[in-house]
Amino acid sequence: ALRRSAQKGDARLGSPLACPQAKGDPAVGTSSPSEATGPRVQLRIGVNVLLWWALNVVFNLCNKHCLNTWPHPWALATSYWLIGSLCMLPLYVPLPVGERMPDGKREWVAVRQVPRLSRSEIRVVAPVVGLLCVGHATSTLAPAYGTVAFSNIIKTAEPLFTCVFSYMFYRRVFALRTYVSLLLVVSGVVLFSTSDVDFSMYTLVAGTISNAAYAMYSIRAKHTLEVLGRLPPRAMYALLTFGGCITLAPFALIFELTGTGASRLVASSGKRLSGWPLAGLLIFTGLMQYLSNEIAFCTLSVIHPVTYAVTNTLKRSIVVAVSLLVFGSRLPPLGLLGASMAIAGAFAYSLSMHYVAEGRRKSNAKL
Repeated sequence: ALRRSAQKGDARLGSPLACPQAKGDPAVGTSSPSEATGPRVQLRIGVNVLLWWALNVVFNLCNKHCLNTWPHPWALATSYWLIGSLCMLPLYVPLPVGERMPDGKREWVAVRQVPRLSRSEIRVVAPVVGLLCVGHATSTLAPAYGTVAFSNIIKTAEPLFTCVFSYMFYRRVFALRTYVSLLLVVSGVVLFSTSDVDFSMYTLVAGTISNAAYAMYSIRAKHTLEVLGRLPPRAMYALLTFGGCITLAPFALIFELTGTGASRLVASSGKRLSGWPLAGLLIFTGLMQYLSNEIAFCTLSVIHPVTYAVTNTLKRSIVVAVSLLVFGSRLPPLGLLGASMAIAGAFAYSLSMHYVAEGRRKSNAKL
């Protein structure tokens, strides 16, 4: 009875965010249904996207501040997941709801149901969790040695790895315009890297590894979402986050004890925090990352892939612009041109993939 009540938690207690279930999740590269319609639904989706942008910008800025303040990048990457999971944990605790029944008992309902997996489902999830750990750790570490703008420009090259892995594992070949758009992205990244005064080889390598891991993660997640389609997006994200935290923790402990990465951390001229102010910053940053990713995971599971691609590209543009303003960084003309080329190429890639998906949909409709 408790399990049945928990499954009704979202509907009974409500949620400030719309998170309807979909057959696929554009956030991880799967097919998705048509974009939701209706003014109220569209308004809620718009609000969620704006929240995702705002929270992600705040996280990127706070993450850089944490990296400049506390020289333990691997511990930071793990703590973000741990803090986010702990902050969300009370939502899975059953609470009394409604009036007492004639027998004096009350119904206990959790805001969110606890994900339950079989052994076979765990074997399906495990590789996805591993890839997510690599992508999360390297994307968190990359800004430690370079600028936030540089690390986000590197992330625009992620579709390149998606195409490479799609051909390697599925022999899938894309349209010529798709590869042209990726060439524009790579050219922009190279131009930006060679002209950025704060260029860091470590940031370039870490960002590239992150791109490869996240691209492979998106491909593997397709099958995972099919197997675990019974779970709502919020439960799926919570499962991946908690599993990733447990997996990453021992590696982070080894790297921190050996001093790997921390010894070359870029020194910051800003004020360093310690004690409770530092703890507050860590908790706030971890919560911002969890909420940002959860909102994106939920919202993007019900919007069209091209809408996701556009919002993701715009998000990176906003992060780059805000970080340049906050940290007082300056881009030379060639760097600005390279950043524009990379963002434009990512946008063109998104449109190209949208046209391919539309062509297949129309072909299937005719059949």
